[in-house]
Amino acid sequence: MGNICRSPIAEAVARTLAQQQGLGRDLDFDSAGTHGHYHAGEAPDPRARR
Repeated sequence: MGNICRSPIAEAVARTLAQQQGLGRDLDFDSAGTHGHYHAGEAPDPRARR
């Protein structure tokens, strides 16, 4: 699984954990592990959906 999967997953996990701790409005998260629209409209990698 490449960074185009890991980076967005890490962003989502970090965002969720921050919100659970009441820090969602204090922190900003972004993923740089995307490559344009190369995979736009495709289903997530099955390994990322576990």
